[in-house]
Amino acid sequence: MMEMLTRSIAESLDKGFTAFRSAGEMSWAVRGRNECDHIIEYEQMVDRCYPGKAAIGLCQYAVDEFPSDVLDSVLENHRLHLAEAHSSSLHSSLHVRYGGYVAELVADRFVVDPLFYYVVHQYRPRDIVGWGIASSFETAAAQAERLANQSA
Repeated sequence: MMEMLTRSIAESLDKGFTAFRSAGEMSWAVRGRNECDHIIEYEQMVDRCYPGKAAIGLCQYAVDEFPSDVLDSVLENHRLHLAEAHSSSLHSSLHVRYGGYVAELVADRFVVDPLFYYVVHQYRPRDIVGWGIASSFETAAAQAERLANQSA
C-alpha cells in the first residue's frame, strides 16, 4: 500500500497536478476479520510516508465501531482530526496536534459568522494550558499554535 501511495503521489505530480489527495474508509479493520491491531501499524506507515510530500490523506473512521484504545492510538498518529458531531449537535470541532500538545477548535455549525473557540491542552497528562476566542478560524488556529509552542 505504501509503495502504491508513493508511486501515485509521484505520478500525480508528473501529470501536472499540484498535489495528490487520497481518502480511505477504515471500517475494514473492525468489520469481519477484526484487524484493529494492523490499523495502528498502517497509520504509522502513512504518517511516515506523507510529510514533506505534495499529498494529503483523509482517513475516515466510524468512531462508534472502533474500541476507544484503537481510536486513541490512531489519533496519536495524525496531526489533524475532525470529529463529526451527531446530527443533533450544534457544534463542530477540529483537533490539531502540536507535538505533545493538542488544540481543539470549535464553532457553531448553524451560525453564518461564528466565533471560533479554542482550547489547548497537554496530550498526556491532559492538562489545559490555555484557551481563547477568535473571530476567524485562521486567527484561532494561529493563536492555538502559538499557545502550544509557548507551552512546549
